[in-house]
Amino acid sequence: MLERFYKVKESYQDLVVCHVDIDTFVGQECMIHAVGEERIRGEIMKIEGHRVEIKLLQPGTIQRNAKVEITPRRFCFPMNEEALIGKVINCYGESLYGDHYIVDTLEYTDLPICIEPIPLKERAPIEDVFPTKLKIIDGLFTIGEGQRIGLFAPAGAGKTTTVSIMANAMDADVVIFAMIGERAREVVEFLEGEIGPEVIQKAITIVSTSEANPLEKVRSGLVSVSIARYFMEQGKKVVLYFDSLTRFGRAQAMLDGTPIQGGIPIGVSLALSRLVESCGNSVRGSVTGIFTVLIETDIDSDPIAHEVKSLIDGHLVYSTMIASTGRYPAIDVLKSKSRLQNKIQEKRYVQMSEKIKDMVYRYFDVELLIRVGEYEKGNDLLTDKAIELYPKIMEFLKQGFDGVEYEETLENMERILSDY
Repeated sequence: MLERFYKVKESYQDLVVCHVDIDTFVGQECMIHAVGEERIRGEIMKIEGHRVEIKLLQPGTIQRNAKVEITPRRFCFPMNEEALIGKVINCYGESLYGDHYIVDTLEYTDLPICIEPIPLKERAPIEDVFPTKLKIIDGLFTIGEGQRIGLFAPAGAGKTTTVSIMANAMDADVVIFAMIGERAREVVEFLEGEIGPEVIQKAITIVSTSEANPLEKVRSGLVSVSIARYFMEQGKKVVLYFDSLTRFGRAQAMLDGTPIQGGIPIGVSLALSRLVESCGNSVRGSVTGIFTVLIETDIDSDPIAHEVKSLIDGHLVYSTMIASTGRYPAIDVLKSKSRLQNKIQEKRYVQMSEKIKDMVYRYFDVELLIRVGEYEKGNDLLTDKAIELYPKIMEFLKQGFDGVEYEETLENMERILSDY
């Protein structure tokens, strides 16, 4: 219920100031009357005595003395779990593509947007393998149900192809796609081509495109995690694909007014930590988090990538050089790691995985010598074997658009190493 009306005293790009005579709190919802009949959402960001700064969540033309309505509530997401499946919406529940989510004939409950880590007493150990049907991941970087994994990739390295295969093979009760800061064209391509309508109809997709203001991008990320936690608390097995943590972190930095140069601001670090720690295994359900991170060079030279790497349970590093050879997924075997593989996979398969990685390392160590004809066979039997098996290993790592069953992947590894 809207209660009190005030007037805009100052107006900036996406910020208005008004003076109030009631108690307010940061995060309180507001509605600002723009030119014409339009009303723009806002949120209280700063309070100094009677002076209140309100962040605009939508574009619009605001005049001095425009009417401001301050509601008594904090932002909540309108939740109807049955209606939500198959919808593509923004953080307010407004449909962006396909059928409408909010309709007069349905009832909705308020879902608070409050991101907190899963309490220690409610966390459960990660013990079960989460098959992706991607040979390189299932075989060499096995992940578990409830794990947080990062896809570190430059543009054009093929991470979306990876997600497409995983999305069509996911053994999950609920799949959530969070598209944060993506260009509108890329979102449409994702929905219609790369992932496809069949998967989207079974998933929940939260979108905030690149032209959206920073607060909406951050809020979209928080809404997607809040929805994932909602289903987890009901005992569901949830998969959250979050693209990307980089744009989420940049939006948080813009909100805080702290540029990311040479190091990560405290506010961004805290926001990333809370978001990542909201995923995992609980005594009721699980949220398996798949987070993309944009990199141009190496992980350690990018503040956000370096921070995310320290928070998650594993990282898959993509290479444009590998992609240029036509080998997809273009995951760099020597730079990637799953921290939980030793705990969730059978020991003999872990050993097989380590042998394959070792052979890839040994091959690359002498690749230049091989190319110039200077390698002498017989000096190192393990390296000789690595050179012999390298074509078979590369064939194993290559995959088209069809998924491969987890058991078949393990059998392929056994065949490669049968005469090792």
